[in-house]
Amino acid sequence: MAKQRVGRTFYAAGEKVWTSAPLKVVRRTALRAGTGALTQTYSLYKVHPAMWRLTATHYRPWMGDFARWHAWMTCQLGSLHVPAYKQFLRERDWTFRWWDLENYPPTSKDTYVTRYDEEERCWHGEMDLRGTLVDESSGSSGRPFNWVRGREELQDIHRNVAGFTSLMMKDEPRLFVINAYSMGAWATGTNTGIAMAKIAMVKNTGPDLDKIVDTITHFGPGFTYLVTAYPPFLKDLRDRLDDEGFDWSRHRMHGLVGGEGMTEALRDYCEERFLTVRSGYGASDLTIGIGGETELTVWLR
Repeated sequence: MAKQRVGRTFYAAGEKVWTSAPLKVVRRTALRAGTGALTQTYSLYKVHPAMWRLTATHYRPWMGDFARWHAWMTCQLGSLHVPAYKQFLRERDWTFRWWDLENYPPTSKDTYVTRYDEEERCWHGEMDLRGTLVDESSGSSGRPFNWVRGREELQDIHRNVAGFTSLMMKDEPRLFVINAYSMGAWATGTNTGIAMAKIAMVKNTGPDLDKIVDTITHFGPGFTYLVTAYPPFLKDLRDRLDDEGFDWSRHRMHGLVGGEGMTEALRDYCEERFLTVRSGYGASDLTIGIGGETELTVWLR
């Protein structure tokens, strides 16, 4: 592609590529102002779970453009302030272009995560330790990875999980969440417990059938129970309660599963007892609560 040079400003296919120091300052200032404005607007959904439900159920095409602008600005600020990302782009002869998100080459575990340590991948090469949580992936790609999550990211995760759950359970009073995800280095269980506490009473039992049965027996049918668990464990819980002669008709029980795929046959089996069974989607190297099933998507499947 032909390029023309005027002073120290390059032109490629009609796009300006700014390289001079003064123009970099202008670009950085404009990006900070623009990103700040977009971030403040975007953060309105955080005010209350009801606001989250409103935006989630009233999607408009402009919201996709809005998210794309925000992602572009985030990548651009990363190119200015994250040492590892600067080096990553430099090695690929990257040049700045306005509003072109596809101009940023994709990162991967091999090209980015394993090449740079955690601090190099943080803003200004510094890790804020207070409030930071380390999550470990399952190792399905061959080895487990450590993923460092700061306070703001964790707050977003918790709001998203709480928002989706409150949308799914909006007509259910006296919600009691039994969190049967594994605790420990795999942070799904820990984060689920924190998120659910924003909208419900929670007991973090982990994948322990005895504790769950004891909990439901102790608190009785006066609550709506939501069991968060891996899909096979929800089946095990159904079978265990059946074996003990559990009176399903007196209890309102729902399931929210994640961590692995669930077949429709397994859903049908569990929904012979549970009122609904829905999946939440995510991954340690992305985020938990990145998406979730609705009545429509279950019907489509």
